[in-house]
Amino acid sequence: MTMPPRPACLSAIAFANIAACTAVDNKTTTKYIQYLSGAGTDLNQAERLHNVFRQRKKFRGQAATLTATEGLGNLAPLDDLKKYSYAFFNRPGGKRGMTYVEFREMVEDWVEYHENQATGRPFTSKQNAAALDIEGRTVVVRDSEMIWLFRNPNRANYAFSGILDGFLRARLGLLPQGVRVALSFKAASLRKTHHPTYFDATWDYLDLWDASGRTRPIASAAGGRPGLEEVVTSPPTFRDINGPVRKA
Repeated sequence: MTMPPRPACLSAIAFANIAACTAVDNKTTTKYIQYLSGAGTDLNQAERLHNVFRQRKKFRGQAATLTATEGLGNLAPLDDLKKYSYAFFNRPGGKRGMTYVEFREMVEDWVEYHENQATGRPFTSKQNAAALDIEGRTVVVRDSEMIWLFRNPNRANYAFSGILDGFLRARLGLLPQGVRVALSFKAASLRKTHHPTYFDATWDYLDLWDASGRTRPIASAAGGRPGLEEVVTSPPTFRDINGPVRKA
């Protein structure tokens, strides 16, 4: 399609991603670009305009067809997991009255339980109790409207099977800083799962999202390995986790 000129507020990479997104009709994309052009170099205004379009559900991509037995993964920053899940965990169905400090400690015990199990080390009764408590909750893992998940190339039951290695972060386009944990979810438990469009990406991630439907690897660190297919879905619950929660 013939695109309007690139707005000053959009990077060349983000503009190319948007132009390549065939899941959004030409009329909508043209209108979106024209609106952004009106923001000039005001990035705050451009982000506000982007969010206006994002809130319109009709711009979501096509529904994703998943294999019922496959696991889908998210390599979540550990600190973000604590922060974004605490609000829901402390509501009805969660564990009301728990302080944030107590919740952080509980999450640490839960992760250490899985680390100890995976490496054959003994786990404490406190760690075991944390795992049973957290994974027994129908509480969403993130206090947000949606979450991005990748698909295992072999559609394995555990999303990280065969790929949880030193290259995975780079394959997902993630920088090496900070502790992340491997979260695998049962496909059968996911709701409103669809292929992503540029409207699913937040303003800060328009450079990282890729219209191919796959993650954009950091080529210098991915060891020649390709990106992974990804989908967007409503946040699953802790009870939907179907494999080891490993640090990565």
